[in-house]
Amino acid sequence: MKRKVLALLLSASTLLSTTACSSQNAPSSQAPSSSQSVSQSEPASSESWSPTQDVECIVPFAAGGGSDLLTRKIIEYANMGVNMVAVNVEGGGGLVGAQQAAAAEADGYTILAHNPMNLIAQGLTGNSNVWQELAPLAFVVDDWTILVTNKASGWANIDDFSAYAKEHPGEVKWGLTSAPVTVADSYRAMKGLEIDCTLVPYDGGAETISALMGNHTQVMLATASECSAYLESGDFIPLFVIGSVKCPVLPDTPLLTELGVDVDTGAPRAYFAPVGCSDEIVAYYDQLLQKICEDQKFVDDLAAMGFTVSYTGSKDGKELMQKWYDGLQPVFQEYGLAG
Repeated sequence: MKRKVLALLLSASTLLSTTACSSQNAPSSQAPSSSQSVSQSEPASSESWSPTQDVECIVPFAAGGGSDLLTRKIIEYANMGVNMVAVNVEGGGGLVGAQQAAAAEADGYTILAHNPMNLIAQGLTGNSNVWQELAPLAFVVDDWTILVTNKASGWANIDDFSAYAKEHPGEVKWGLTSAPVTVADSYRAMKGLEIDCTLVPYDGGAETISALMGNHTQVMLATASECSAYLESGDFIPLFVIGSVKCPVLPDTPLLTELGVDVDTGAPRAYFAPVGCSDEIVAYYDQLLQKICEDQKFVDDLAAMGFTVSYTGSKDGKELMQKWYDGLQPVFQEYGLAG
């Protein structure tokens, strides 16, 4: 089953890519959350550059996903003297938009909103090393990956779900985005819980949510920010959280580690520019995003959306991505996901 799903994901991503212009140390086999190593260093001076025309921020997923919601909130707070415009470029589980951003002019007028884990996972599968063609500007929030079900399932908690899945191997359809790190987390969670579900991949969070709402899948691995409105309404029921600490908006939902499964992969969200942008351009966006993250109203707004604001500067963000890449290599090899 693993190789069949992987082949589907890789063939789809490869086809799309050819048409694109896209507080604790974690164990070496785990990828820590960005909040575990937050830079407090001051970015370099950006006095010599500021934008004089509108900036395009590529969001490599459909509208309504976590990166899209975050970017539109960032735009509300970005006092740049010019407009920042969110442009949704779908395809390849976030790869097409990332490749388009990487291929853009390194002039500061095209940036990318993305999940760093998604980017490095593309490299781990051998699908694309686009993460090395992008320079981190800043990490701004931590998100939590959660497994949810819809109220029609009748499952009230993880025990209900696990019991059914064990009695009906392969019957439960498990929705997820086609991002390789999400696939790896799903395999590890199922192995740890000793269950077997059928993975159903979608290109982005919005499609995954629609499938669960329409009962095409029975559970979904997504992020807290993408699910927050449905959790609040009671349409979605949380089963477990993947993270190193409790999700603030789901304090009663168990961490996967509390269920005896050694998986705590974080879900940070960050902004990038094409490699080759000047130090002054990188510093401008680093300072801009740091200032936004220090605004308490922004912090409160993001908390209501399911995010935790956690700023990490450009230099430390680059080092973290390399650390995560190295740490996740044995995980991808174990599950046959490595390229």
